[in-house]
Amino acid sequence: MIVADDEANPAADRIGKAHRSHNESDGYAAVRLRELMSALPAKQREALQLRYFAGFDYAEIAAALDCSQEGARANVSQAVRKLKSLW
Repeated sequence: MIVADDEANPAADRIGKAHRSHNESDGYAAVRLRELMSALPAKQREALQLRYFAGFDYAEIAAALDCSQEGARANVSQAVRKLKSLW
């Protein structure tokens, strides 16, 4: 499934919202993760959200982001590496 993007509301953000807790006190880790993810470059953030929140495989991520599967893997990998280094 490919969800169209628009500038104000990227597809990965819309998909990710369905997986967010409705509990008002998400806890420090969830809040911190959201802060760190918001600081990632857009393509890395979208790839990470599609992979881990929407459950897309790399072929689906590549199609959604209009890049190669290798590019999709690289974006997810770089995003995870950045998050780990900042955590």
